[in-house]
Amino acid sequence: MKVLTGALVEKLAVTVAVAALIVPAQSIAAPATKTTPQAKPSVVTTAKPAVVSSSNATYAKAKAALAKKSYKEAAKHFEAAMVEDKNLQHSCECRLNLGKSLCGVAKTLPAGAEQTAAYKKGASELRKAIRVGRGSKNAIEANIALMSLPHSIIAPKTGDDTPMIAMANGIRGLDRGSGDASKPKILEFYASWCEPCKQLKPLMEKVKTQYGGQVEFISYNVDDPEVEKIVEDYEVSPIPTLIFLDPANQVVTYSIGYSGDAGLQKGLKKILTKS
Repeated sequence: MKVLTGALVEKLAVTVAVAALIVPAQSIAAPATKTTPQAKPSVVTTAKPAVVSSSNATYAKAKAALAKKSYKEAAKHFEAAMVEDKNLQHSCECRLNLGKSLCGVAKTLPAGAEQTAAYKKGASELRKAIRVGRGSKNAIEANIALMSLPHSIIAPKTGDDTPMIAMANGIRGLDRGSGDASKPKILEFYASWCEPCKQLKPLMEKVKTQYGGQVEFISYNVDDPEVEKIVEDYEVSPIPTLIFLDPANQVVTYSIGYSGDAGLQKGLKKILTKS
């Protein structure tokens, strides 16, 4: 009985050992320990403009009218479409097309106050297209369209009331009773995607090195939502735009587009002679 039992035990042990060899590895492995997945490294990306599409029938009519160069009809339909579909208010394409339509209307009007008002309204829409487009193809087209408008339309504000614009936007001017003298300033309006702005950059760096002790330089990226107010207050249209302020923060002169070193030196001469 003992021999039989020993044999059975030995046979059973062999059977168990063989079974262990043929059982899939995962069935005999230790239970998996639950682990927290590692956090992926953060990646900083540049915000892209939202692509806004619309099946709005009025918008379709507007685009058809613009294609036919029926500018007045197109402008009316684009404005109505933005009321019907509020998403279109954030569409660079819609703002661009409305701006082009309004400027098209302006071209058909006789020179005078009505034409100027139409151009100004169109320029405002093109500026909005640049802001919402943030470097998109339509934003670049809007900037080019602004460059083609009459100079009197795209010129920033000048005059006796411009120090008030600076004050409203936190730009420090002359402080009465203070020992600190206010410096003349150059306000630079630019965008990272703007090719003429890139051309201007090395010249600006050179001028900052030469005149950093005499002139204050302030840069505004028009893609920054916080810059919207000062862009509208000064009526900055295409970029790059440079605005030259005297020590009292009055606009003395300006430069639109890439005017090279000559444009910079001309503006500097004007504000330095007044300091």
